[in-house]
Parts: sequence; C-alpha cells; structure tokens
Amino acid sequence: DVNRISMGDIVIEAVQEDLLAKKNVFEKFNWLCDDSTILVTTTAFNSISEISHGTERPDRVIGLNFVDSLNGFKLVEVIKTLSTSLETLKLCEDFCRSLSKEFVTINEAPGFIYSRMDAVIINEAFRMLMSGVGTAADIDKAVKLGLNHELGPFEKTDMIGLDRVLAILKHLENTVDNRYKPCSLLVNYVNTGRLGCKAGKGVYDY
Repeated sequence: DVNRISMGDIVIEAVQEDLLAKKNVFEKFNWLCDDSTILVTTTAFNSISEISHGTERPDRVIGLNFVDSLNGFKLVEVIKTLSTSLETLKLCEDFCRSLSKEFVTINEAPGFIYSRMDAVIINEAFRMLMSGVGTAADIDKAVKLGLNHELGPFEKTDMIGLDRVLAILKHLENTVDNRYKPCSLLVNYVNTGRLGCKAGKGVYDY
C-alpha cells in the first residue's frame, strides 16, 4: 500500500488519558504503520483492548505503563491482552530491558497493578483526612516513613492531578466494584478547582 510508511518496530502512543483520543490515534496507526509494527499504548488504567478496537492487528497491540517516581521511571508494567502474541510480548520485554527498566508482565485487568493499588491508598488517605484522623502533612509523613514511599498520598495526588486521580477511581468503581468509590472530599476538591500543582492548589497550596 503506497499510503503506508515504515514506522519502525515499535510505535508508542502517549496522548492524554482519554479513551476516545487514544482510539483515534490507534486507528491512524492502523493505516500509517507497516503490518509488522508493534502498537503500544502508555495508558495507566484504560482498557487496551478497547483502545485497539479500530486496528486490524490485535496480536501486535500491547500496553506499557511507565510508573513515575522522583528518580525517573523505575517500573514498567507490560500489559498483554488476550490477543497479544508471544512475539509481541517478548519484543516489548526486550525493549524494556534496553531501557534498563525493571518490569512486570501482567494480563490486562482494570487499573493493572500499580494504579489499582495506589488508588486504594490515595482514596483511604482522603477518607482519613475528611474524618479528622490527622492533617494532610501528618498522613503524608506516616505513609512515607512507615511504608517507605517516596511521596505521601497527598503529595502524589497534587503532582498527578486530582482530576486524573478522580478519573482513575471512577473507572475502577465502574469496572471492579464500589470499594473504589471516590471519597466525597476528593470530589469536592475537584469541583472547586483544586486540581493540584498545575492549578496552584490541591490538597496543599502552591
């Protein structure tokens, strides 16, 4: 097909966490890229199978979730769908090794591993703050020192964006169960524009 161009072995999509936007990119990948090209989404919680719905090569689709840390990306979640081929999986694992990253290989599931576990801690931190268990600073300090986390849950939420955290929790509530129902304090913060560092105020003021 003269309309197709060689895009290399792997093409990575890294647009905002919007399912429709990601699906649109993958539809373009479908006719822009060679049939052998591996199509990667960097979603942290959206369904990889849904993102790849518009392609004609589900066996060449996979997810890579690069997990943020203060010292860069320490962890990559390599997420395979039911259709991902063994060849695609192995090539992406080799790609992670070439970046000198630690990785875990998992089956597609809502929130994968990291986002799902992190959402529980953040949501519970908001519940404790709302009920007066401790101040935001003390809850952050307890988590950092007691659980050996680089950031406290509120520091992390402000960095990620409260609106993004809320979107993750809503997604997990809809796809897993109501254990992930967002704390009303988090909802109120988002509704009043307290979105975190990018807005100059979140749990903390900046």
